[in-house]
Amino acid sequence: MEWRTPALEQVLIETDLLMVEIAELGDRERGAQAFEARAFDVNLPPILDRVPEGERAALATSLEAAGIDPDALVHTETWAAAMQLGNAISCFDAANGVDRNLLRESDETLSLESHARQFAAFDGLPADAQVALLLTVSEESDCRTANARVEAWLVGDIEALEASILAGFRGNAALRETLVDIRNEAYADRIADYQANEPNVDLLVAVGAGHMVGESGLPALLSERGYTLRRIQ
Repeated sequence: MEWRTPALEQVLIETDLLMVEIAELGDRERGAQAFEARAFDVNLPPILDRVPEGERAALATSLEAAGIDPDALVHTETWAAAMQLGNAISCFDAANGVDRNLLRESDETLSLESHARQFAAFDGLPADAQVALLLTVSEESDCRTANARVEAWLVGDIEALEASILAGFRGNAALRETLVDIRNEAYADRIADYQANEPNVDLLVAVGAGHMVGESGLPALLSERGYTLRRIQ
């Protein structure tokens, strides 16, 4: 995708510091350790038994397509199974992500959170929210939703992005609150605190599209904190 526009290139020239969700994305060992510290437990039911009966066949099909044996997930937390399934059937190469692309070019970076904190948020989800996450990943395995989101992002269709992301929460308030709303509040505080302490630093923040939309999105939260926001493209 051609996303490096002249407007963005000018911003990059003016940027002193890059802030992303996790600056250590390339540290696979640290990420794996943080994942394994929370991803497994004993006395869990079989993965297919954790979802409603009417959803089991579709989930089994998605797992088979991903080459994952359901029996191998018996000690895997539901949220972690969702992440493993999502990685196995990923529609895009994570190495091509905007954050990774910018990280490769940035001399100075800061994180909005850590691997450990991110996985703790997933691990703290109620059981029904974890199931909703797993079913969403399973339903989106054909890549149609992912492709539509990329197209919406490329043309700046915020309304379509928001509708798609909201649909992915399957109406589960805890899933949205834990994975987006609470983290966005923490992100906004982190950005505002840093900028208050370093007012002369031109800061570029790069986060996932899901953190940008709606009344609880970062632009809205920063606006509430007194920032003036201007869309450049």
